[in-house]
Amino acid sequence: MSSSSLTHTRPRAQAGSPTMSTGAWQARRLPIPMAWLLRSSPAVHKWVIIPAALAPVLLTGAYLIAGIFQPASYSPVRTTISMMAGQAGTDRWIMTGGIFMVGGCYLLTAAGLTGVRAPARALLVVAGLAGIGIAASPEPASGATHGTSPGPCSARSRSPCGPPSPPGAPRPGR
Repeated sequence: MSSSSLTHTRPRAQAGSPTMSTGAWQARRLPIPMAWLLRSSPAVHKWVIIPAALAPVLLTGAYLIAGIFQPASYSPVRTTISMMAGQAGTDRWIMTGGIFMVGGCYLLTAAGLTGVRAPARALLVVAGLAGIGIAASPEPASGATHGTSPGPCSARSRSPCGPPSPPGAPRPGR
C-alpha cells in the first residue's frame, strides 16, 4: 500500500453536495416544532392556539370556582363535575358555563386545524358536541338520569336500553 492511500480521507459532506444524503440535508432544515405551530400555514391557523390552550384552563377554573360555592357537605373526591353542573349543584351556572365553553373551544379547534386528517377533526367535533350536550342536560337533583333523559334508548322502554314497552303501558318515572 502506498502512503498516499493511507492519508486519503473521504471528502466531508456539505449541504447540497451529492455526497450528502437527502434525508440528512432535510433534517438540518426542519424547524423546531413550536415554530412550526406558530407559523401561518394552511394546516394550522394562528388563532387555533387560543381555543386549544383555553379549554383546559376553562374547565379547571370552572371546577375550582364552582367548588368554592358548594356547601360544606360537598366532597370533590366523591362528587363529579356533572353533579356541580346539575340541578343539585349550588351556583350550577358556573360549571355549566365552563363545560359549555370547553365544548365550544373543541369545535373552534376542529375548525382551525384544516390540515389535520378528518378522523382527528371529527373526534374533536364529537367531543365538543358531547360537552355542549352535557351542559345542556343537567343531572337531576335526585334519582337516576336514565329513564328521564331524552334519547333513543329511553323513548319507549322499561329500562334504559331494554326491550320496548307495549303501546299504552306506563313508562318508568311517570
